[in-house]
Amino acid sequence: MPERQPVRAGQYGFNHVAANGEIIGRGEKYTAAQSRDHGIQAVLREAPSARVEDLN
Repeated sequence: MPERQPVRAGQYGFNHVAANGEIIGRGEKYTAAQSRDHGIQAVLREAPSARVEDLN
């Protein structure tokens, strides 16, 4: 589930957090909250069909 990050130095970001609370992905930094929200929507839209590569 995406978790919006607080504004720092005029930048907005988000982390993708697993059910256990672990951060499993980080979005880039955006200069506007609306751009960040579009980034979150893109991740939610594309993630179900994304290829997964286990690097363990």
